[in-house]
Amino acid sequence: MKKSKLKIFLLLSTFLPFYLSTCLFASNEGTATATFLKMEQGARPIGMGGAFTGISDSVDGLYYNPAGIAQLSRKEVSFTYSSMYQDIMGSFLSFAIPTAKYGSFGLGITYLTVDKIEKTNAAGTSLGDTNIYNLAAAIYYAKQLDAVSLGAGVKFIQQDYDAAKGTGIAGDIGGIVSIIEDKLSLGISAVNLGPKTKIGDEKNKLPLNIRGGLGFYPIKGLTLGVDLEKPNDADNKLHIGGEYAFNPLMAVRVGYETMKDVGGGLTAGVGIKSELGADESFFGSSVSKKNLMLFCLDYAYVSYGDLEATHRISVGLKF
Repeated sequence: MKKSKLKIFLLLSTFLPFYLSTCLFASNEGTATATFLKMEQGARPIGMGGAFTGISDSVDGLYYNPAGIAQLSRKEVSFTYSSMYQDIMGSFLSFAIPTAKYGSFGLGITYLTVDKIEKTNAAGTSLGDTNIYNLAAAIYYAKQLDAVSLGAGVKFIQQDYDAAKGTGIAGDIGGIVSIIEDKLSLGISAVNLGPKTKIGDEKNKLPLNIRGGLGFYPIKGLTLGVDLEKPNDADNKLHIGGEYAFNPLMAVRVGYETMKDVGGGLTAGVGIKSELGADESFFGSSVSKKNLMLFCLDYAYVSYGDLEATHRISVGLKF
């Protein structure tokens, strides 16, 4: 018990200064740039209400806590497609390679585009349509040290709003500690740390985000999570959710997250996995259960209170 308390103390002492600085000095005004980085990723975490910081046991958990990939036992790749309002479309590609000796390495690419935006001049005359896009490419490293996982990453940001363009750089850090083995875990992360980013002639802060969360596993197949999120340009958000796996190949999810401007948002989702066989020549040896590739398909429905609901789909492989 003493060792567990010491691990928790070390983890909290690492990230508490970031949390305090955010609470004390950050405005609740919506003044951040690169706001596309705030869009949650991964149909599985989103179906659980975004309560994933203390869990983060799959590659799409990179958005919530970069330390999560240290928990992986095999390579994972995932692609998420997000259908948002009007002509806003987003995607997230994540990839992780765990190694027994050197830790885990990850890659994340976030892309968001808005099509067919009408341009006008000062007189209001139409100048045709234009598209805008936002891109962030990140590399990550994570390492598991006994019951503690630590991770960090650096991301390169590019924004193109036709009349204004800009680039920037940001960092993510995170940690997960197993408080009670296979029963309770704690995670903390700070994402989008970095200097102000210039877009055109304007400089604005990045959407720094502090998250703390618990993962609870009361019975076999049931995963529960709760997150507290503190953005530097908005009010605190609470995320609550859970997942129940009927068997290793099928799971259902439900969640809730608070959103001041549009009310609460309910989420729900389903996940299906399928084992993909391979012949002996592919692996160079006889095929065993652990050699089978696992295809994952996840769907999430997100209700944004008074706004139109959105949908997320993720496809992935574990191999």
